[in-house]
Amino acid sequence: MLIEDLGWVRLKPPATDMMIGHMEMQLGVTFPADYLAAARIYHGAVATEGEFVVYRRDDGAIWRSSLALLLSLDPRDDAQQDIISLHNRTSDFLPQGLLVFGLDGADGCLCFDYNVHPLHPPVVFWSAKIMPDTIFFLARNFSRWVAEMSPRGGVERLL
Repeated sequence: MLIEDLGWVRLKPPATDMMIGHMEMQLGVTFPADYLAAARIYHGAVATEGEFVVYRRDDGAIWRSSLALLLSLDPRDDAQQDIISLHNRTSDFLPQGLLVFGLDGADGCLCFDYNVHPLHPPVVFWSAKIMPDTIFFLARNFSRWVAEMSPRGGVERLL
Protein backbone atom coordinates (compact mmCIF):
# COMPACT_ATOMS: atom_id res chain seq x y z
CA MET A 1 0.00 0.00 0.00
CA LEU A 2 0.96 3.63 -0.29
CA ILE A 3 0.64 5.97 2.68
CA GLU A 4 -2.09 7.95 0.90
CA ASP A 5 -4.14 4.73 0.45
CA LEU A 6 -4.72 4.32 4.18
CA GLY A 7 -8.02 6.23 4.09
CA TRP A 8 -7.05 9.08 6.39
CA VAL A 9 -9.73 11.03 8.27
CA ARG A 10 -9.53 13.83 10.84
CA LEU A 11 -6.52 15.42 9.16
CA LYS A 12 -4.75 18.20 11.01
CA PRO A 13 -2.78 21.07 9.52
CA PRO A 14 0.63 19.89 8.27
CA ALA A 15 3.39 19.57 10.85
CA THR A 16 5.95 22.35 10.80
CA ASP A 17 9.73 22.09 11.04
CA MET A 18 9.42 23.79 14.44
CA MET A 19 7.03 21.09 15.75
CA ILE A 20 9.28 18.33 14.48
CA GLY A 21 12.43 19.93 15.88
CA HIS A 22 10.73 20.39 19.26
CA MET A 23 9.67 16.72 19.34
CA GLU A 24 13.11 15.47 18.35
CA MET A 25 14.82 17.67 20.92
CA GLN A 26 12.44 16.69 23.74
CA LEU A 27 12.74 12.99 22.95
CA GLY A 28 16.45 12.95 22.07
CA VAL A 29 15.89 11.21 18.73
CA THR A 30 16.00 11.90 15.03
CA PHE A 31 12.87 10.74 13.24
CA PRO A 32 13.46 8.65 10.12
CA ALA A 33 13.09 10.67 6.91
CA ASP A 34 10.55 8.28 5.36
CA TYR A 35 8.34 8.56 8.45
CA LEU A 36 8.58 12.36 8.45
CA ALA A 37 7.53 12.55 4.80
CA ALA A 38 4.25 10.89 5.79
CA ALA A 39 3.87 12.30 9.28
CA ARG A 40 4.16 15.91 8.12
CA ILE A 41 0.82 15.39 6.35
CA TYR A 42 -0.95 12.67 8.34
CA HIS A 43 0.18 13.25 11.95
CA GLY A 44 -2.72 12.99 14.37
CA ALA A 45 -4.99 11.47 11.72
CA VAL A 46 -7.00 8.26 11.87
CA ALA A 47 -6.40 5.56 9.26
CA THR A 48 -9.46 3.66 8.04
CA GLU A 49 -7.40 1.17 5.99
CA GLY A 50 -4.10 -0.58 6.50
CA GLU A 51 -3.85 -3.99 8.07
CA PHE A 52 -0.53 -5.57 9.04
CA VAL A 53 0.59 -8.97 10.27
CA VAL A 54 2.26 -9.62 13.62
CA TYR A 55 4.21 -12.87 13.80
CA ARG A 56 5.11 -14.40 17.14
CA ARG A 57 8.39 -16.26 16.67
CA ASP A 58 8.24 -18.35 19.85
CA ASP A 59 5.15 -20.36 18.84
CA GLY A 60 4.51 -19.29 15.25
CA ALA A 61 1.20 -17.59 16.07
CA ILE A 62 0.10 -14.95 13.58
CA TRP A 63 -2.51 -12.27 13.96
CA ARG A 64 -3.57 -9.22 12.06
CA SER A 65 -3.88 -5.74 13.42
CA SER A 66 -4.71 -2.38 11.90
CA LEU A 67 -3.18 1.06 12.09
CA ALA A 68 -5.72 3.24 13.86
CA LEU A 69 -3.90 6.48 14.70
CA LEU A 70 -0.66 8.11 13.64
CA LEU A 71 0.27 10.14 16.71
CA SER A 72 0.43 13.90 16.40
CA LEU A 73 3.68 15.83 16.06
CA ASP A 74 2.01 18.84 17.68
CA PRO A 75 2.75 18.97 21.43
CA ARG A 76 -0.30 21.23 21.83
CA ASP A 77 -2.65 18.47 20.65
CA ASP A 78 -5.89 18.91 22.63
CA ALA A 79 -6.54 15.17 22.90
CA GLN A 80 -2.99 14.51 24.17
CA GLN A 81 -2.50 12.09 21.30
CA ASP A 82 0.89 13.46 20.46
CA ILE A 83 4.15 11.54 20.66
CA ILE A 84 5.51 13.40 23.70
CA SER A 85 2.32 13.04 25.77
CA LEU A 86 2.12 9.33 25.06
CA HIS A 87 5.84 8.92 25.74
CA ASN A 88 5.43 10.62 29.13
CA ARG A 89 2.44 8.40 30.01
CA THR A 90 4.19 5.15 29.02
CA SER A 91 7.84 5.77 29.93
CA ASP A 92 7.59 3.77 33.16
CA PHE A 93 6.63 0.54 31.41
CA LEU A 94 7.51 0.91 27.73
CA PRO A 95 10.70 -1.02 26.92
CA GLN A 96 13.70 1.30 26.78
CA GLY A 97 14.65 2.50 23.30
CA LEU A 98 11.15 2.21 21.87
CA LEU A 99 9.31 5.31 20.71
CA VAL A 100 5.60 5.00 19.98
CA PHE A 101 4.52 6.73 16.76
CA GLY A 102 1.13 5.08 16.22
CA LEU A 103 -1.61 3.00 17.81
CA ASP A 104 -3.53 0.02 16.53
CA GLY A 105 -7.19 -0.53 17.29
CA ALA A 106 -6.58 -2.93 20.19
CA ASP A 107 -4.16 -1.43 22.74
CA GLY A 108 -1.05 -2.11 20.66
CA CYS A 109 1.73 0.38 20.03
CA LEU A 110 3.58 0.88 16.77
CA CYS A 111 7.09 1.94 17.62
CA PHE A 112 10.50 2.75 16.29
CA ASP A 113 13.18 0.63 17.96
CA TYR A 114 16.07 3.02 18.49
CA ASN A 115 18.04 0.23 20.19
CA VAL A 116 18.73 -1.20 16.73
CA HIS A 117 19.81 2.00 14.96
CA PRO A 118 19.65 5.67 16.04
CA LEU A 119 18.91 7.05 12.55
CA HIS A 120 17.21 4.13 10.79
CA PRO A 121 15.15 2.34 13.44
CA PRO A 122 12.96 -0.60 12.42
CA VAL A 123 9.21 -0.60 13.03
CA VAL A 124 8.09 -2.87 15.85
CA PHE A 125 4.86 -3.75 17.62
CA TRP A 126 4.54 -3.76 21.40
CA SER A 127 1.56 -4.29 23.67
CA ALA A 128 1.42 -4.15 27.45
CA LYS A 129 -1.63 -6.44 27.33
CA ILE A 130 -0.52 -9.12 24.85
CA MET A 131 3.08 -9.81 25.86
CA PRO A 132 4.68 -6.86 27.67
CA ASP A 133 8.15 -8.41 27.60
CA THR A 134 8.12 -9.07 23.85
CA ILE A 135 8.88 -6.70 20.99
CA PHE A 136 7.56 -7.90 17.63
CA PHE A 137 9.57 -6.91 14.56
CA LEU A 138 7.34 -5.62 11.72
CA ALA A 139 9.63 -4.08 9.09
CA ARG A 140 13.12 -2.71 8.64
CA ASN A 141 11.75 0.82 8.14
CA PHE A 142 8.55 2.85 8.01
CA SER A 143 8.24 2.81 4.20
CA ARG A 144 8.59 -0.96 4.06
CA TRP A 145 5.99 -1.40 6.83
CA VAL A 146 3.44 0.74 4.96
CA ALA A 147 4.19 -1.02 1.66
CA GLU A 148 3.56 -4.42 3.25
CA MET A 149 0.14 -3.46 4.61
CA SER A 150 -3.00 -4.80 3.02
CA PRO A 151 -6.52 -3.36 2.82
CA ARG A 152 -8.34 -3.72 6.10
CA GLY A 153 -10.51 -6.78 6.44
CA GLY A 154 -11.02 -6.60 10.18
CA VAL A 155 -8.71 -7.52 13.00
CA GLU A 156 -8.59 -11.30 13.28
CA ARG A 157 -6.52 -13.90 15.09
CA LEU A 158 -5.12 -16.59 12.84
CA LEU A 159 -4.05 -19.96 14.19
